[in-house]
Amino acid sequence: MFGFSLPDQVLDSSVAANRGIQYGSGIFTSPTANPERIVTEKSIGEVAETEQEGSDGDKYDEYYKDLAQAYSDIDRIIINEENFLEMLSVIDLYIDNFIGKEVEVTGFVYTEPEMKDNQLVVARFSMTCCIADATVYGILIESEEPVDVEEDTWVTVHGKINKGSYNGFVMPTVSTTNIEQVSEPDMPYVFPSFK
Repeated sequence: MFGFSLPDQVLDSSVAANRGIQYGSGIFTSPTANPERIVTEKSIGEVAETEQEGSDGDKYDEYYKDLAQAYSDIDRIIINEENFLEMLSVIDLYIDNFIGKEVEVTGFVYTEPEMKDNQLVVARFSMTCCIADATVYGILIESEEPVDVEEDTWVTVHGKINKGSYNGFVMPTVSTTNIEQVSEPDMPYVFPSFK
């Protein structure tokens, strides 16, 4: 039954362009961004925490707090298909714990029209049950030099986690040291863990 919920071909950047990218724990960029949510001094994690007050957010806050603690002594973080969603969220929510840590992340390349020539997004599609609910999650990559990688190319990026901004949002970024083209994985999608 799971096979029927997956598309015949892998979703690509055209879907991301139509639906927008979700960075970290809860901010969508254009075309679905809500201008009232743009902040300059708050991280997206702080916005998400504010919105969760009085909800079941405490359970998730505790989970991400524990996850941040578990990674506090790890110098090199590998973000893969098993932990993609959780790690993007925890890095966003607890960005100060991760600044300067080495990171490796794999996904497909996506760029937005307003990005500089040294910026790109490494993204993955997340599905809860079927193609209709597919959401694009990604992390902003910034290089010291212009990046010449075509959209939808699968890459593994090595770099360091920083706090940056994009379109008025404060968010985690990766200052890249290396971008390596890789083959599309057998399972290109990521799924929530429901922990």
